[in-house]
Amino acid sequence: MEINEIDETSWKKLKTILPAENGRQGRPSIDNRKIINGILWRFQSKEAWRNIPEKYGKWITVYQRFRR
Repeated sequence: MEINEIDETSWKKLKTILPAENGRQGRPSIDNRKIINGILWRFQSKEAWRNIPEKYGKWITVYQRFRR
C-alpha cells in the first residue's frame, strides 16, 4: 500500500493556517509538515497510532497534535 504525503502546493496553503512551530521550553519544535504527514499515514494505513513510523516523529507527539 502506498501512503501519500502532502504535496508542496497543498502544504503552502495549509501551513498558513497552522499554529507556529514552537517547542516547549528546553525542547525543540517538531516540523508541522512531518506531523501532518504522520497523521495522514495513520489514517491511510488504518494502523494504530503506536505504529506510526519514526520518520514522522514520536507517535505520541503526532497523536497529541492531532487531538489538539
